Amino acid sequence: MSETILHNEEETVLDALGEVCPYPLLKVQMAMEGVKSGGILRVHFDCGKATETIPEWAKEDGHEQLSLEEHGDQWTIRLRKKAE
Repeated sequence: MSETILHNEEETVLDALGEVCPYPLLKVQMAMEGVKSGGILRVHFDCGKATETIPEWAKEDGHEQLSLEEHGDQWTIRLRKKAE
């Protein structure tokens, strides 16, 4: 299980592959704290339950889901952080 967070001017990338629920969501919540208002967080994960929990949390917290893509047994979600 690895966690990699990469920051650039356009996106923050979180690798949550190999993490079982609830850890992908917890890592998304922590990573989002480091994203600037209006910035994008891209998350790679392979826990099927997180396809529900991450979008639900994002909506409840006011973030915008830009995409959710399936790549075999893995997913990528892109979230835009709410304006503060």
